[in-house]
Amino acid sequence: MVEFLEAIKRPLKTDLTTVVLGSIFMGFHVLGGAITVIFGSILGGILSLLSVLVHGLGIEASRRTIRNDHSMPAFDDYVDLFFSGLMVWVIGVLYFLPAMIVIAFGVANSFPLIFAVFHNAVWQPIQALQGMLLLILNGAVYGLVALVLGILATLMMPIAVQLYAKNKQLGDAFKFPEILNVVATKEYWMSWAVLAGYGVVLLGVSTILSTLSLFILAIPALGVSSYLWWITWYTLFADVTHEVMGTHKHPTAKHHAAKATHHKKGRFAARKR
Repeated sequence: MVEFLEAIKRPLKTDLTTVVLGSIFMGFHVLGGAITVIFGSILGGILSLLSVLVHGLGIEASRRTIRNDHSMPAFDDYVDLFFSGLMVWVIGVLYFLPAMIVIAFGVANSFPLIFAVFHNAVWQPIQALQGMLLLILNGAVYGLVALVLGILATLMMPIAVQLYAKNKQLGDAFKFPEILNVVATKEYWMSWAVLAGYGVVLLGVSTILSTLSLFILAIPALGVSSYLWWITWYTLFADVTHEVMGTHKHPTAKHHAAKATHHKKGRFAARKR
């Protein structure tokens, strides 16, 4: 059974240093995102890289959960944590790559249509109108395909990350039958519902603290909220993966045990004869 409340409490079941560092790293991620959006500075991207360590910590939390160990890891081996967190980004890019390719093709196909619309706008308005309709249709088709692929990637990636965390093998993140088997369970969808509700609560608390402090505490509050939410995210989906895969392994184990018992009985019967 998936323990939703325990998953929410887990990020705090560690030493204070881990909680503070996780919140600081995610706070820098929020700050880096703001700097990138406002100023377009490379500094924002560098600051955002610190969140990789939190995702590495999440991978270790998932790894333990799948092995039925619910203890909370700490920040110790930073090189290993950074590499594990970086692999989460790699998996994310690979899963969303089909949607990005479709968008790129859609944009590329739009340029000739845009040129045709402007070229015919004055002297051939009918053709310009036809070009505009084709431009809208082009955007709708490519946009719809990209949206479907993006939704599929969003649904599959959480379990793909858990399968990677189990043995830290990149190929495991693309075991689609196992991933879909987990996605099809009610526990998986309940986890998303819990995470959505928890995210709303955390965002609400962060907004209140930011407003009361005249936005002085905005970055720290969002950093703490992000750390709590992401570790809960890793824990819940790891718990669901462990629950589903463990359940599916039991019948096989029983089957092998039954076969072994049957063979033993056969040998005993042969000896008696």
